[in-house]
Amino acid sequence: MAVCRLIENYSKFAKDNEGCDFSKFEAFVFGGIVADTKKAPGTFDALEQLTALARKSRENSLEKRL
Repeated sequence: MAVCRLIENYSKFAKDNEGCDFSKFEAFVFGGIVADTKKAPGTFDALEQLTALARKSRENSLEKRL
């Protein structure tokens, strides 16, 4: 249910920010989503992706401050 909410909220956000390029974000976050449950990654894999995204976002924020 949380994934559906994330996708819905992201869809609204992307519409509100049409001029921005979110292709890298979309590929990173949504690239692992598959329709076949037999091919779905494990929970640990998803957590690794989210952790990497958070780490990258934090690094970018720190670079902008310097």
